[in-house]
Amino acid sequence: MLEEMIQKVMETEQKKKKIEMIYAPLVGRMAELEKVEKDIFEQTNHHVIKIIPTEGKIYAPFDGEVSVITPSKHAIVVKDEWENEVFIHVGRNTVELEGKFFHPFVQSMDRIKQGQKILTFEMEKIIEAGYRLDSIIYITNKGNPVAMEQMEGEITKETILYERTI
Repeated sequence: MLEEMIQKVMETEQKKKKIEMIYAPLVGRMAELEKVEKDIFEQTNHHVIKIIPTEGKIYAPFDGEVSVITPSKHAIVVKDEWENEVFIHVGRNTVELEGKFFHPFVQSMDRIKQGQKILTFEMEKIIEAGYRLDSIIYITNKGNPVAMEQMEGEITKETILYERTI
């Protein structure tokens, strides 16, 4: 009898907990940061990953809202209810393209759902214009860096970069 009561209390507590998950916003291949990139992000104290996209789409990494889309459309910041912010920067020096080849499906302050396509980019045209597609992702929580899962190989929009139970 006492065991049953304890079990019920534990089950009730488990139901109250939420799992916070952040999924990969790009489909592609994980890549190692180059020395210059490491130096930059170590100075800012951000935990970053680099993805070489194999698909020209950015997906919402969680349910939340769009905080910022840069005027050049090559970078986007999204935020969730736990104050996680994910910064997604497509390509190297692609700010110089001034929005050319980037097509957002959302605007700042729009609500988003995990897995929703929020931006596309024309990979072939970006490469033809002389730019690399190496994309940087970093996550902060209330301004503090969040350590992401370090992984190798192929990732999809279902790949979990960060998870914790609240």
